[in-house]
Amino acid sequence: MTTADPDIHPFRIDAPQDRLDDLRARLANTRWPELPDVRAFFRKVR
Repeated sequence: MTTADPDIHPFRIDAPQDRLDDLRARLANTRWPELPDVRAFFRKVR
């Protein structure tokens, strides 16, 4: 950080490695929905 904000302070979090590994695996296996085709939306708006 180049300019220090007095209201922002660094912090640490202590989480067990097995919990982090589980979270990483869950996120890797998540089936995210397809993003909508925004071009079709804008064609209808005009």
